[in-house]
Amino acid sequence: MGWRIIEINKNCFVKLFLNNLIITGDTNISIPINDIDVLLFSNNRINVSINLLNELASQNICVFFCDEKYLPNSMLFPIFGNLKTLSIFDKQLNWSNDYKGLVWQKIVYLKCNNQFEYLKYLKLLDDNQEIEIQNYINQIQPFDSTNREGHIAKIYWHTLFGVGFNRQDDNIQINKLLNYGYTILNGMVARSIIKKGLDTRISLFHKSVYNQFALSSDLIEPFRNVVDILVIELYKREIVSKNNAPLSIDIKEICLDFIANFKLMINGYYQQLNNAIDEFVDCLVNESFDNLTIEYSFEVDTNAEFDYFKDQDNIDLD
Repeated sequence: MGWRIIEINKNCFVKLFLNNLIITGDTNISIPINDIDVLLFSNNRINVSINLLNELASQNICVFFCDEKYLPNSMLFPIFGNLKTLSIFDKQLNWSNDYKGLVWQKIVYLKCNNQFEYLKYLKLLDDNQEIEIQNYINQIQPFDSTNREGHIAKIYWHTLFGVGFNRQDDNIQINKLLNYGYTILNGMVARSIIKKGLDTRISLFHKSVYNQFALSSDLIEPFRNVVDILVIELYKREIVSKNNAPLSIDIKEICLDFIANFKLMINGYYQQLNNAIDEFVDCLVNESFDNLTIEYSFEVDTNAEFDYFKDQDNIDLD
């Protein structure tokens, strides 16, 4: 599997040649297909060869097509994802309600516990808040029937951005970046689901006739902290704000670089994010969620791994 997240945002022609993605425009660029994990086409004037699209699909590369606002709008996925697709799909169809409830309970626990750990890492909680959140986590039930996730989310976002912050306001730059990053994550999760032989439409918890990626919406939850960590870091550095401002190309590139290089600990071992997602989906396929662990290192190494923070003054914020 590749490791690079590539965004093509200039007017150009893109084709396949000798297993390389060739970009022909103001300058000619060649990128080995095997290096690519996620690819975004974010300019409506890009011309792409069908031969390339077929190869990207066959290589299980996650491909996004962006709209006129340069935000991901659609995805390209292969029809065939796994040699054992039919047997795995049959197993998915027969997931019991009890099994789905317990898996969702585990997913909510992993998400909420890491949100809790992140707030503690940032030293934003007083003793009473720590006790309140820990009690909510301890009360998570199958299918989260008492909505502990919602109670924790309210504390989480208000603690990070203030009581007046509204996660549903799509005009706020913070929310724009959160949604952008989550969309990339969701595509990576969907790609892994298909690759492992599952159907994205058959979910554990999320249900909507308009959502063909309901299972992706389920499985993305423990990984949302990846984007949260970046957005908080950029917010602290005043690179993003709570104002109504657009996402510049530079900010989106920071987000893509961060996701491409992010590592977390899953089942006791540090993994690149794309590999961690694969292992997470494997646990669902193999019904081995009981002892699954996901842990984050919340520290952002601004002096080494993420050098673009050094050039903050040169970042185009408009």
